Amino acid sequence: MNNMWFCPALIKSGVPESKIFHSQQSRAHKSRSGFSLIELIITIAIMAIFIGVIALSVGLLRSADTRGLASGLNDSLTDLKSMAESHSGPYYMHIYKTADGFYVHYSEDTDFTVPSDPSGDTKIGYGTLTINIIDKNGTKVLGTDVDSYPITIRKKDGAYQDVTDSSGTNYLVPKYFEVLNGDRLDYKVYMAKDTGLHYMEQQ
Repeated sequence: MNNMWFCPALIKSGVPESKIFHSQQSRAHKSRSGFSLIELIITIAIMAIFIGVIALSVGLLRSADTRGLASGLNDSLTDLKSMAESHSGPYYMHIYKTADGFYVHYSEDTDFTVPSDPSGDTKIGYGTLTINIIDKNGTKVLGTDVDSYPITIRKKDGAYQDVTDSSGTNYLVPKYFEVLNGDRLDYKVYMAKDTGLHYMEQQ
């Protein structure tokens, strides 16, 4: 046998070289198989941990995104109240959605057209999320059922009031907004029409 080493004691004992060779091959094969199996188990375990960490990280990021959007919407209602108090006439907050994200625009006009460039407005969240507007008539999906939605405050008492634009379209004061990530409802932003109060709540 070329380049093969055989135990001298086995050779002297009269054991044929062919049996010695096959015995050594068998032991080497078992050793290699055992090592590969251990490697496979370790690799699978590491991959499972890695996938679990990624899934957890993605979940946390998505939760942070919806929390940020709900917080941005809630803060915008606070800003509307401050701005309305400093203006002599009615003042409006228009919430709208583009492919880039959700934005808020403040103005003295009831009418609003979603701009091609929203850089002059306040971005409050990512466009991959969903805002549902819930009023007494049902649910409207912002960016699908309505391009934008106006909110206004009555200066004399700070209460929210319905908005009617120049075309006669009536926008009711929402009971609350739903902030969703896919089909998962993460937050609601409530509006109390008669008092002008608002708050966000995790679901």
